[in-house]
Amino acid sequence: MVVETALIGTVSYTIGAAAFLILALLLLFNHERRLQGNLLILACFVTSLWLAFAAYENWAGIRISGLIEAFENFRSVCWLAFLWSVLQSGSADTRQKSLGRYIVSFFILFSIGLLGYELFLPAGWAAGFTVRCLLRLILVISGLMLIETLFRNTSEGERWKIKFLCIGIGGLFAYDLFFYADALLFGEVNAGFQQARGGVQAMVVPLIAISSRRNEMWRTNITVSRKIAFYSTTLTTSGLYISIMAAVGFYLQQVEGAWGTIIQATFFFGAIIVLAVLLISGTVRAYVKVLIGKHFYTYRYDYREEWLRFTRTVSESQETEELGVRVIQAIADIVESPGGALWLRQDDRYAVYGTWNMAVPSLRADEAASMVQFLEERQWLIDILELQKFPEKYGDMVPPEALLQLKNAWIIVPLTHHATLIGFLMLARPRAVRTLGWEDYDLLKTTGRQAASYLAEQKNAVALAESREFAKFNRRFAFVIHDIKNLVSQLELMSKNLDKHGHNEQFREDMTDTLNDAVSKMRRLMDRLGNDQPAGNARGIVKIGPLLEKLTRIKQNDSIDLSVDWSGIDVSVAADRDRLGAIINHLLQNAIDAVDSNGWVRASLNKKDNAAVIEVADNGHGMDRDFVMNELFTPFRSTKSSGMGIGAYQCREYARELGGDLEVISNPGSGTTMRITLPIVDDPAAQDSSAASGRMGTSPPVDPVAPTSA
Repeated sequence: MVVETALIGTVSYTIGAAAFLILALLLLFNHERRLQGNLLILACFVTSLWLAFAAYENWAGIRISGLIEAFENFRSVCWLAFLWSVLQSGSADTRQKSLGRYIVSFFILFSIGLLGYELFLPAGWAAGFTVRCLLRLILVISGLMLIETLFRNTSEGERWKIKFLCIGIGGLFAYDLFFYADALLFGEVNAGFQQARGGVQAMVVPLIAISSRRNEMWRTNITVSRKIAFYSTTLTTSGLYISIMAAVGFYLQQVEGAWGTIIQATFFFGAIIVLAVLLISGTVRAYVKVLIGKHFYTYRYDYREEWLRFTRTVSESQETEELGVRVIQAIADIVESPGGALWLRQDDRYAVYGTWNMAVPSLRADEAASMVQFLEERQWLIDILELQKFPEKYGDMVPPEALLQLKNAWIIVPLTHHATLIGFLMLARPRAVRTLGWEDYDLLKTTGRQAASYLAEQKNAVALAESREFAKFNRRFAFVIHDIKNLVSQLELMSKNLDKHGHNEQFREDMTDTLNDAVSKMRRLMDRLGNDQPAGNARGIVKIGPLLEKLTRIKQNDSIDLSVDWSGIDVSVAADRDRLGAIINHLLQNAIDAVDSNGWVRASLNKKDNAAVIEVADNGHGMDRDFVMNELFTPFRSTKSSGMGIGAYQCREYARELGGDLEVISNPGSGTTMRITLPIVDDPAAQDSSAASGRMGTSPPVDPVAPTSA
């Protein structure tokens, strides 16, 4: 059985050694003389030697395990160096290449240490097997991580060049991971798995050869994102930490008695707790980001990610956080600052607009004048720590004493909008100590300008909202004044007719009703003006004929000929009686104002198809077409010295609201006819309770939102 196993091992390792030797020779004579090609040739030769020594041991039966294991470790290091060189070739970043030299140097030293460990390990040392497995697992895991990074960060168009390489070398490391994990688990090497290693190595040679043919120059476009670098660094560090802890735990297990197990269990639990604390620590994360930014990349920031994060933080609406707080967080996250404060100019002071994990006072304008002048003229940042050590760099600038006394004050960022300083922002000292460079200054200054635009936009939006509120109030007030004007005109007309018609019983009844209605409407106007509540749109059934006759009768005047003709036409419309009466009243009053002392005004009601047609005609001066088209219905424009310019607009809008329209027929010198067309309601049984009460429709309630009265 032993002879058969040795024979299988000899054949397996011989095939593997021959395969890698052939591949190495082919690469030697046909491949480009570059670092990556030389390292690939070296890795193939070393792998071939390792497999050859293993085949010789199985064939001759001579124990040379120390030499075989040393060459196995060296072979792993060669593959790691080759993979790293391919990663380096795809990046123009000099920092990555410098870091690559350090890493390669580290693994070379590591391999030398492993070589010495394998050759000079004391015989019979019980812990030797476990330590050997752990050290090799470190190399295996490192190789798998490099392969994953290479494949993930190679552009889609060039992955076809390296996919077989990743599968081949990844397969070697994956088999080693399985092999040593099994040995570590069971405390011994599985003979079958060990003898199969030669054949496994030979199977990946064609894959490596194909990939090598596709990459004669070994140049690939590789972009290692900062997130991947961060997570890979964290994962690698965590793996090394766990490996070290496992090794320490193994030695603790050697303590005699029950104390060994107790100490080992306690140690492992404590190690896991420490690892969890480190992984979620903001300070540790900040240190790792600074380390990656310094050593992995020429540029410290991934500007695309930074800009997307900044925009997302500022623009996302959060009920618990105002814009000022979001701006502070967005800028503070750039430099890992844990807090900050924001000041905006308000009259004669700089008021605190927002704070985040920092308590700060407001500043008087004269108190901050020197600093504000520096920020506005230089358009640059102020480093408080640098200012305290080297004040000459900032000239005669003297910052407010209140800011210097803040315990964690660090950087002051100007908020400039259209070359005007609208405020400034202070950041607290970061968790990880860092020195600011030109990238930090430029990025903070640029984000400060962007934040200033957000703040200025919000300020303008607030000012616009206030302006609209004032405009809304002024518009509503103008309608109220117009309605009051109509009421005053009507009351004035009654006052003039009192001496002449006071003895008339019907006139006195109409006057009493009109006065009571005017008082009621005035009270409603004042109430609605005060509480800003819109008028209701309740509609009833209104009979047009009686309403038109009463409105005409109240406006009788000896100086003009005012008449009404509705011929008993019984038509009703769905409308608010007060508002409908107001627009008819307005048209009558306008017609009376337009005629001379001997003029005439005719009010009439007709029925056409399914519509009621109300006409108010006069023989006044008339209007030209341009005025009717461009000015008559324009709000707040009037030809009358005392006019408000909203009556005609309100009449037309309410007619359209009821489903009708207002038409103007007029020519200069030929008078004017105002024609209102409203849809008729076919409900002869409906009762017009308002008409039965004998109330006079004089002026409607005011709608603060929509124009309703004339």
